[in-house]
Amino acid sequence: MLYFIVVITAFFQATVINSIAVANIRPDALLILVVFAALHKDMLNAVGIGLLAGLLKDILSVGPFINTLTFAFCAFCVSFFAGRFYRQSRIAELLIVAAASCIVTAVYLFWFSRWPVPPPVFMLIMRVGIPALFYTVLASPLEFFILKKILD
Repeated sequence: MLYFIVVITAFFQATVINSIAVANIRPDALLILVVFAALHKDMLNAVGIGLLAGLLKDILSVGPFINTLTFAFCAFCVSFFAGRFYRQSRIAELLIVAAASCIVTAVYLFWFSRWPVPPPVFMLIMRVGIPALFYTVLASPLEFFILKKILD
């Protein structure tokens, strides 16, 4: 069921969420789904969902083809560390989504730094990284609520 939700979320991300973009910044519904899976499923399923979500994001978006491994890595990290720290609180969920968003942003910054003429890192962090992090964190409680209702 969760793999089907990943496919639905990918199409939702590519269509509806693009229409609510602010300054071309949008919440990452697929990353939120990966974090949810890592918190509520076993590590193997979470990494599989991360691979599928990243692959679908790579296929349906314009950009580098790096989300597949990045989302799987995020799922692994969240699964690994969540057992030690996660205590079913909303604040912990927000912080974990923020940490996963930071990992994705760091991977993008590393990828962009390899360009022949890399964009300024500070500009990328201030104009893309931080706004995307906040937008994703703000959208996560609603998506977590919906996923809990669907899957419970």
